[in-house]
Amino acid sequence: MDKLYKLLEPLARSKTVLTNICLKPALALDYAHAHICLSYLGYSNSIFDKVLLDILKEEKKTERTPYRMLEQEWLLLLWKGSNNFEKNPFWEKYSSMNFELDIFSESSDGVYSLTHAIMYSFFAKDSSPVIDINKIIMEIESLLIIYMDKQDYDIVGELLLAWALTQKPYSPIALFALDCIIRIEKRVDFLPAPNLDMAMIEGKELNERRTYIYSINYHTAFVMGLLLGGLIKSYESYNPHFDPDKSCKNHDLKRILHSEIVKEKQAHWMEFFGLLDNENKEKLFPWGFQAFLFRKIRQHEYGLVKKLIDRSEDCGLSKTMMVKQAKELLNRLAMIA
Repeated sequence: MDKLYKLLEPLARSKTVLTNICLKPALALDYAHAHICLSYLGYSNSIFDKVLLDILKEEKKTERTPYRMLEQEWLLLLWKGSNNFEKNPFWEKYSSMNFELDIFSESSDGVYSLTHAIMYSFFAKDSSPVIDINKIIMEIESLLIIYMDKQDYDIVGELLLAWALTQKPYSPIALFALDCIIRIEKRVDFLPAPNLDMAMIEGKELNERRTYIYSINYHTAFVMGLLLGGLIKSYESYNPHFDPDKSCKNHDLKRILHSEIVKEKQAHWMEFFGLLDNENKEKLFPWGFQAFLFRKIRQHEYGLVKKLIDRSEDCGLSKTMMVKQAKELLNRLAMIA
């Protein structure tokens, strides 16, 4: 920790940072972010504390989304232990934790707003009177399947952190996703970012390769560190939870789905799914069904989407967020017709 502190301190508490805090008082907490984290770890600095305290008394503000306001409250908690938990429910009420995201949106803005709001809200407490945690976990589970299929492990890591932070037991779907990204990291020595282009480093010198990988991949490595820290902190929640009522009783549907999905574009999770025994494949049928449904939506094969929705009742999957929003999508398309 001391070695890390000596590397970070000159950067976190440089004259440039102090100048920015003074010139832009509405962003004082943002510029002091690294200083506050170091203080939380026991490495205080009285000069920065005094300047920051004086500037915050001016109460200069800037427009922020609810999850960014939650971040500001979180920073105050780290710095002075002065998080105002009476304010949090107000911002939580208007955050993405309290409305349903369009899980089929091609934009990742909503997903990031959800994962960050959870980080800030559940950092120092395990519940909130204005948040339906079970509904959030259901939403995150569908998003997890989508982003695993997109191979966007940056977002996958943040989604997986939600179980550790909310102290919810990891479901078979969450455990499988966790196992997949750990296997991927072991294979290439880091968790690859979605925009990593290996063609950019072919034939390049070692230093050039490293520079490219570090610059592109820093956030994914950071997310993996956060996730592992969260898992270590709440290891009691590792116990998988499987509801037998969600098992698909329609064996013909299982057989058709398994044969069809093999023909689809291969993703890393499909390789690891193939290594599972039959019992674990059975538990993960909801994953395969929803992944196939998501792919058909992206391919605009709405006739097949309708058939899958109709069969979802047989599988106990009709109430999943994926099927619910797929129904809503078809209803909107019907309006166009």
